Amino acid sequence: IAAARPGELLRIDTEALSWESATPAGSQGEARFLVFWSGCPRNLAATGFNQRVEECHAAARALAGAGAHADVSRLGALSDTRFETHGGSLPAAQRRRAAHFFGERQRVERGWQLWRRGDLSGFGQLMFESCRSSIENYQTGSPELIALQEILEQSPGVLGARFSGAGFGGCSLALVEAGRADALAGEIHARFAARFPELGEHAWAHLARSVGGVELR
Repeated sequence: IAAARPGELLRIDTEALSWESATPAGSQGEARFLVFWSGCPRNLAATGFNQRVEECHAAARALAGAGAHADVSRLGALSDTRFETHGGSLPAAQRRRAAHFFGERQRVERGWQLWRRGDLSGFGQLMFESCRSSIENYQTGSPELIALQEILEQSPGVLGARFSGAGFGGCSLALVEAGRADALAGEIHARFAARFPELGEHAWAHLARSVGGVELR
């Protein structure tokens, strides 16, 4: 909230407690972010989300093993190579959670480089990959949000999309072609409302833009 800059993507390193921001080279105005509220309330306490977190801790402890990493309980403290070398020995659920984590970490780095180069199409594809991993590896997402993701993936002009969070209700975020943004907002809402009539009157789509962060004066 405090570090945001107009028109820029914010990259946060939670390990180092640092951040940086950047604009996409030569791509200003080519795409917009679309926030779609499903009309479905979010309640993580009623889902298996906390179990996923515990499975990540268990996977980290198993991957760390004995020796220098013995006290590790966070996947973020381990290298991609350690997962690639030892991940096959994890129980199936833990292996999936770890695959999602390490895949997401790689996608963040790749996405940052693509964004800075102005490759918004490539950036959008990583958003699609991220959401597929959330569904398949982290095994999250409500039926409504998974259906919304399918609609977004099938809509020409949507460059990328994923859940805003775990996908147990709430919002999805899409990167869309600027010239089709207004039309897409209406089309996606209509298709979602047709699939979930009980949510249609509560759902909405909003074209968003980044603004400057909070300042204390």
